Amino acid sequence: IPFASGLLGHQILRRILPSQGFEGVLKTVGFLVPCFLAALVGCIFAANITTILSHAPAFARILAAVFVFFLITWYLGEFLSRRFHLGQPERVLLTMTTAARNAPLMLGLTTAVMPDQPLIYAAIIIGMLVEFPHLMALSHLLLRKKSPASPHPPTAAAQPASP
Repeated sequence: IPFASGLLGHQILRRILPSQGFEGVLKTVGFLVPCFLAALVGCIFAANITTILSHAPAFARILAAVFVFFLITWYLGEFLSRRFHLGQPERVLLTMTTAARNAPLMLGLTTAVMPDQPLIYAAIIIGMLVEFPHLMALSHLLLRKKSPASPHPPTAAAQPASP
């Protein structure tokens, strides 16, 4: 329902607004999405503050493990991008895919760090909640970072049409 609503709203606004107005709406929405995601994650944590505080040491270790995991995947992606001379599109794909496909890796990491703990499920959920703002931050970083010259020539589909 959210996807269909968003798609329908996008199409309706595109047809009824002038192009500058539509671009303004897209820019505003693009700014608000990370704010709403951060607020949602904050509300989820706030609703569970009693549990979090009663397990504060474990919660701190979980957050530290998640943070280190995200840092390692970022630096690994950057290292591999440089090592294999990836262009900007390939670098972005590697970084975002690595960041978004980490639930099994996070499960393994959490299981190794905290064996036989009932908080393993909580750690995975916390990691998944933190993943949304993390992906938004990665997207922001990757869009702002200047791309090095791609070692690969553009494909025929990516080449501009001749005048």
